Amino acid sequence: MKNIALSFVIADNMRGHNEEEFDYSLFWKRAVTAAIAADLISPLVGIEKNDVVSVILPNLPQSYFAIWGAEAAGIVNPINPMLEPEVMVDIMNAAGAKVLVTLAYFPTTDIWHKVASIADQVPTLETILTVDLANYLHQYRNSRQIESI
Repeated sequence: MKNIALSFVIADNMRGHNEEEFDYSLFWKRAVTAAIAADLISPLVGIEKNDVVSVILPNLPQSYFAIWGAEAAGIVNPINPMLEPEVMVDIMNAAGAKVLVTLAYFPTTDIWHKVASIADQVPTLETILTVDLANYLHQYRNSRQIESI
């Protein structure tokens, strides 16, 4: 199973000229770019038109980019990260998920722990792509522990 870290933009980088306002034009440009990029890299990850990409992410800009990119590359299967791991497994197995996009290990969430505990229970799962929040929060860059599946 491959574990590939993805680097996405975080909302703080989407400010307009006035630091107080959100730059919607920039957001949509980056969203479309992310979706096109996902479609372009999908052959490298092994995603074909009818492959299922499960997405287990909290409400972040990266979540939308991952969903739109998965729609462009294959079939998207968004899963609520608040669900219990057993339910996540059932959903991913029913969908036949080949790729999972999820949050990398981060100290204040349990998403990575849930995913790590279920990854081996999804026989169709070949690749896990992670969104790493530590890249955007400097205090965590050097202090976090990386856990692997």
